[in-house]
Formats: sequence, C-alpha cells, structure tokens
Amino acid sequence: MPIDINELRDYKGGDPAKWRKYMEQRFKPAEWVDEVIAEDEKWRNLTNEINDLRTQVNKIQKEKITPKKKAKEDCANEVAEMKAVQELIKEKEALLPEYAAVRDQLLNRIGNMVDPEVPISNNEEEDNLVVHLYPTPPEGDGILPDSQGKIQYTLPESKPMTHDELLWRIGGYEPTRGSNVAGHRAYFLTNAGVLLNQAIINYGISFLGERGYNILQPPYFMNKE
Repeated sequence: MPIDINELRDYKGGDPAKWRKYMEQRFKPAEWVDEVIAEDEKWRNLTNEINDLRTQVNKIQKEKITPKKKAKEDCANEVAEMKAVQELIKEKEALLPEYAAVRDQLLNRIGNMVDPEVPISNNEEEDNLVVHLYPTPPEGDGILPDSQGKIQYTLPESKPMTHDELLWRIGGYEPTRGSNVAGHRAYFLTNAGVLLNQAIINYGISFLGERGYNILQPPYFMNKE
C-alpha cells in the first residue's frame, strides 16, 4: 500500500525531505520523491485550470448571458462562448485520470517510513539486529544487541529427542487422556501421529506384498469355542 500523497505535499503539512532520507536509508534513489512531486504538481495545475474554466463559465453566464436574456437581446454568441469553454473543461477532465495514474505509479515506489530503531543496512541477513536469545548463552545478555552477521556465542548443548518427544512437538499424540482411558503408557494418536502410523502400515503392506505375502485382516471377534 503506497504512502499518502499528502506526506509529500509541503503545503499540506508534508515533509518531502524526510521521505528523501527514508529512501536513502533504504538504498533507493531519493530523486524518486521529486519525480512524484513533479507529477503531482502537473495534476494539481490541471485541476486548477479546470476550476478556473468553471469560474469562467459562471462569469459568462452571470455577466453576459443573463443580462441579455433579461433585456430580451440575442445572446447566441455568448452561449457559443460558454459551450466552447465547457467543451474545453471536458477535454481537460479526461486528462485528469491519466495524470493521476502516472503520479500514483511513481508513488508506489516510495517505501514506508523507517523506524529509528531499524539498522540501516543493504544486507538484512548480515545486519539484522539480534535483541534476545533463548536460552540465554553462557556469555550472558551483555553481548546483545548485536548484528546477526557479527554476533558470536556458545550454542546450548543438545541431544536427540525421543520418539514421544518428537510426536508431542508435532501434536501427534495425547498421553494424559490415553492413560486415563486405558491405563499406564496408553495414549491416543492424533493428527500427524495417525497419518504417520497409517503410512508405516501401508509401507509394510506394500513391502510384504511385493515379496509374495498375502494380505490378511482377521475378524475382530471369535467364537467362544
């Protein structure tokens, strides 16, 4: 979403110099701001011309046509003059959207304001500011803030996670409710856990089927005898 054009209009309280600085901080041409201002001035001048012509139409109507009509005099020339001005207004009004489109296209290139706390850099990967680390490294919080490309600290010790820790991380099982329903070490598989279990079953069926084994699913109930 582009900035408000009034931000670049000094007569509306805007500050073009501020936006030139923002563009420099983004490593973009500051001249882009001046290009927008120039096109906006063209649009504004055309708008003023149209307003002046409308005033001229009202003046012709009031000072020339109306008095002659009251005096029952011929005012064909004055009416023709007014219509010519009205036609000129239509021609200029047709240009307004074109002027505005050119201005707005240039305005879209202007970036938003740059927060004072944002590092000024042409390499966000290297100079992105690190303000917090979790867990806190042995070096402590005194090394912060620092740029991502320069900061050095000791990584915390890590060890491989167990299968139940992995399932818990992805929301794949529910141990508490499972224990309540079926006793110690019971669990519900959920979402990704169910899909993973079915994938392993399907892989086993496919693996054994390719080696000549018959696929068999027994009944869930048996006769007492």
